[in-house]
Amino acid sequence: MVNKKYQLPETVFEYIQTSKVSTPAEIKPEEVSLKLNIKTVYYIFDDENKQIEHILLELLNCKTKKMQYITIPTSTKLTLSNTLFQTMKETYVSVPQIMKLSMLYQYFENQDAFTNGIDIMQEAFGIHIDYYTIMDKQDYKEVFETSKEGIEVIKDEYLAYLDQTVTLKNMKELMSKFYSIQKTNYDIEQRLSYLETYESLKPSDITFQMLQGEQKNEAFVPDFENIKRLILEFCNIS
Repeated sequence: MVNKKYQLPETVFEYIQTSKVSTPAEIKPEEVSLKLNIKTVYYIFDDENKQIEHILLELLNCKTKKMQYITIPTSTKLTLSNTLFQTMKETYVSVPQIMKLSMLYQYFENQDAFTNGIDIMQEAFGIHIDYYTIMDKQDYKEVFETSKEGIEVIKDEYLAYLDQTVTLKNMKELMSKFYSIQKTNYDIEQRLSYLETYESLKPSDITFQMLQGEQKNEAFVPDFENIKRLILEFCNIS
């Protein structure tokens, strides 16, 4: 039962509550991808202060129809390999070899902060990351909250909203509008190829956890072996 008092963020989701799709878009067979999983990093960015406030890794398994969000602390400290370090240093001479993810926007300029962040996390965690999305801080706060364990989770009210029946055809138009608002490195047609999986998700199919590792003083130290193992297990990759 959806909480009628819950208001989704106007800038992102108001159209979902108010729009009525009179002519649903046709879903073509070729729009369904054969890829079994996708991994997307969400940067929650405060544009006013030019600061990355949160980082989430979204895992979508199209075979099991499960989704998982992994909170990556922005205090995570990573060491670049000599190869990656020298490559980045060719453009950004002052970039350090050891860095915190919270400082990406200070080390690199504009969009490079997010693309280079993907390269850094891919190397450190030993996984391939398909996409990234930059989410506005205010939009993020309307959908997510921090649990007492420090894990970023979707609000109960919004999970309840996801329980509403949404037809596959209607969802195509709604997703198109939603992702046109966000800044991302994939186009909407790429996202729509996973339409059937997104449409089938229920709140019980979505789980949340913290990146494996431990906080040491002011830095989060990842457990790289367990991070890679658990991500690959969720994605059914041996």
